Amino acid sequence: GNGGAAPPPPLRPMAPVLNENTPGQHGAKGLRVAAAVVRGKGGAVGLQLMVGNFSPGPMSGWAVQFNKNPFGLAPSGPLQLPDVAPNGGTAQTLMPLQPNQLLSGAAPGSPLFLEVAVKTNLDVFYLSIGYDLSAVLADGGPIEKDEFQRTWQAVPPDRKVRTMGQLAQKVTPEMVIQRLRQYYIYLVAQMQGNDADLLYFSASTCNNLAVFCELSLQKSATGLMMTCASPAPPIVPLFQSFISECLRVQFQGGPGT
Repeated sequence: GNGGAAPPPPLRPMAPVLNENTPGQHGAKGLRVAAAVVRGKGGAVGLQLMVGNFSPGPMSGWAVQFNKNPFGLAPSGPLQLPDVAPNGGTAQTLMPLQPNQLLSGAAPGSPLFLEVAVKTNLDVFYLSIGYDLSAVLADGGPIEKDEFQRTWQAVPPDRKVRTMGQLAQKVTPEMVIQRLRQYYIYLVAQMQGNDADLLYFSASTCNNLAVFCELSLQKSATGLMMTCASPAPPIVPLFQSFISECLRVQFQGGPGT
């Protein structure tokens, strides 16, 4: 990893995942939660949680449980929240997560989300927390050029997924390389085409699913063509929608098609 490297700016703000009118397992109401999965220094992963207590009594006795999931994300310590005052009291915490702990063995689906149960003295509440692919990418740097080439050539043409899109504004190859590097997608090689810059990237998830892509950036306009390949095909649509979100690309037929 890259030790103390600054974390990437979160692509998504904290989002509401539970409304105070949604009952818990035993019918009690009053917990509001907003959440986001974020990266920290040196590649750390965390769950940012903000809770609101809209019940008439104080809320305490916090605990959390994760369902098994494709990348095995699990809390690496207890949920640390104070007693939260009634009638609108709030608290927040950043809970460290560890990948490869609670592996479901299932292929990741799109969109990505975590199923989490939060226990309080009031009830047990169930949350579904969406996250983007960068939460589970490893900060290990690019793959070797010849390994990239071997893998790229080994994937049959019909397994390479090609999409055309438009960038929101004209960007230079440097801007794209910098932006993707922030989110653990690494440049392997760069070439000049006629009216396009060709950029080759590699990324790998925390459970070693590799994905490779060729980005062809039009020099004279905002067109972009992306070709993706992976020995683990389910990762390709996730990678496409992540690139769409990260680079603000409108792909034909919407993200991930």
